[in-house]
Amino acid sequence: MTANQETSLGAGLGLVWEPKSIAGLRVGVSYRKDKVDYIDNHENSKQDIWDYSVEYSRPLSDNVRATISYDYKTAKDKAKPLYDEVTRTVSIDINAQIGPSTSIQLQHSYEMEYKPRDPSANHKTRSTVLQMTNKF
Repeated sequence: MTANQETSLGAGLGLVWEPKSIAGLRVGVSYRKDKVDYIDNHENSKQDIWDYSVEYSRPLSDNVRATISYDYKTAKDKAKPLYDEVTRTVSIDINAQIGPSTSIQLQHSYEMEYKPRDPSANHKTRSTVLQMTNKF
């Protein structure tokens, strides 16, 4: 089952820890409650979302910064377990400041989505983005 979905309402709470002993490291956890409306079958799902993340960022030189991150997200609906899913994302981001008003960013990510009740809807996505920004 592949469903077009639209999140209509959500509220949550999260915490981020940045240890002073390891500069550039961020560890986060968040919880939120979402109501998702599925357009194609006119159903809705009330999901409990847990999101865990680890990110490490450091300068490679005076003008270049690299970041690697890992996110793990679970969505569970107690009444409709068909919509349960787990999403894992790994991304690498390199940002280079070329001058006072120009930067280039290269980002590559790999996302894996697992639906335990509907294995045919599992998928993996790779994306690469190259972006140049000029400030006038």
